[in-house]
Amino acid sequence: MEAFLAPGSERKTLPKNTQINGFRTPLCCLVVAYHLGGIFFVRFGSLSKMPSIYANLVIADVGVFFILSGFFLSFKGPWDFLKGKLLRIYIPFALVTALVFFICYCSGYPKYITYKDFGLNFLVYPIAMNQAARAAGNLWFIVYLWVFFTLYYVCNLIAYPFRKKINLVPILMGICGVFAFIYGYIPWKETTTSYGHLFLNMFFVGHYRSPSFLFAGYFLRLAYDGYVKKWRWPYQLGADLLAVLMFVFLSIQLFQTDQYHWASALLLVGLMGLFFLCLAQKLRFFEALPFQVVGSASLWIYMIHENIGYLIINSFYALDASLYPIGLYLALIYAFLGGILLNAFYEKALSSFRKRASL
Repeated sequence: MEAFLAPGSERKTLPKNTQINGFRTPLCCLVVAYHLGGIFFVRFGSLSKMPSIYANLVIADVGVFFILSGFFLSFKGPWDFLKGKLLRIYIPFALVTALVFFICYCSGYPKYITYKDFGLNFLVYPIAMNQAARAAGNLWFIVYLWVFFTLYYVCNLIAYPFRKKINLVPILMGICGVFAFIYGYIPWKETTTSYGHLFLNMFFVGHYRSPSFLFAGYFLRLAYDGYVKKWRWPYQLGADLLAVLMFVFLSIQLFQTDQYHWASALLLVGLMGLFFLCLAQKLRFFEALPFQVVGSASLWIYMIHENIGYLIINSFYALDASLYPIGLYLALIYAFLGGILLNAFYEKALSSFRKRASL
């Protein structure tokens, strides 16, 4: 076998691309702007809801984050994968969950979660199954990222005994990707949603079509690898068809079933264009230091910015609506500076941990 079915092909990694890292900066900034500049007025102001076009646009933006996550997946072994995701995803999520909860709980955040929900947050899966409320609304991204990584991990475990003969993971992931699309058309005749239904929803519906974005990213990587490694045409054609199929499924879900605004399609295409240019190392300005610093800290900035940012803004807005710009300015400083510092401290802690572990 060769190409994406070849033994060991799931271990694929790409060299570090600083332009991709810098590209995360505008993606992160768009989400922060949406929450602190828009959703704040729904939570604390007089708006009942934001116009759907803005929500559609920000989901297209977040969707590219998911595509990136699917694109850069690799599996060197069960323990290496689990350890990597624990250190890079779960522990930061747990730390931020604890930080946000205690600040919001002590500050009287309106209609906030209970201690029971707080405890369930650390299990992640109850949130994805709608059995617990989140410590911060925006943490849904991490929750469904973790769920998808779980699905990918299970596919690799199933394929692991056959790894020396064939890589079954793309086949298993392809089955899951097709089922994620078909699943939306399965009728459920239930008066109360069952746990089995919630369990399947967690993996194949997610939130804002997150699984479809991730599947699209994973299969796009297969197609990309084929062009880089110059696979023979049957393998390249197979990879291309899988990638196109996943993007077709995603488009049907977003623009036919969910009826997203056409502007979100333009944004998605534009952002994907930037992604491909960064992949080809054509956008040198993304290598500039500000893009690199914010891009490296984008996960932390994303996780900490929303609820606490709202509290900072509202401490001024509640006094006088004209003070909103001051609150916004301070909330942005908190989100970006706080995220950058947390990232720096955490990376230093990880580096120290690795050095001690190697002694």
